[in-house]
Amino acid sequence: VAAIYLDRDLSSIMIRDSNSEKVQAAAQMVQAKIADAERLAYVLEVAPDEAWLLAYVIGKNGARVQALQKGSDCHVEVSKESRTITLTGEDEEKVAAVRAKLDALVEQGRSENLFVHIPEAAIPAFVGQGGKNIKQLAADHGVEIQRVKKSSKFNITGEADKTASCKAAVEAWLAQYSENHASEEHPIQKQFVAAILGEKGKTIAG
Repeated sequence: VAAIYLDRDLSSIMIRDSNSEKVQAAAQMVQAKIADAERLAYVLEVAPDEAWLLAYVIGKNGARVQALQKGSDCHVEVSKESRTITLTGEDEEKVAAVRAKLDALVEQGRSENLFVHIPEAAIPAFVGQGGKNIKQLAADHGVEIQRVKKSSKFNITGEADKTASCKAAVEAWLAQYSENHASEEHPIQKQFVAAILGEKGKTIAG
């Protein structure tokens, strides 16, 4: 029998033997084991900008994870360190069923949490004095709107149809804002600046 080693550093399996037929047979056995493992396990890795999905999948006090596991004989583990959601079980059909529920839950989370980018210059007008504008927008659409910390992005949370409606309204507002604050840049040679501006800006003001 060929020697089989697990190289954890390379995340690979090494098969060694002087007999090539034994190596080939061992490789086929390993592939079969991997295929079995893949049917009984599922790992979903989320992108850094979607790390918030991990908390969403967990749910309040772990409610959503518990709901996924209930009656399935499967285990769901969420790792914030590796940004992964790992599903394992002993029955292929049950694993597939929970995987479908997990994928649906992730898509639900994405539809209930939409993000919009507001240019820094537009944020004061978007938010309004004391948050007046943003509060009114949220009330009009039945959602919550929160600014993402240290970012110019805003998170819209609520039912899927309401978040979509609110995002469309924000995009329409942004288009109007851009139109009202349109600007163009025209490079000017330094020696002509004074002539274009005129005394105290009189020429350009006119």
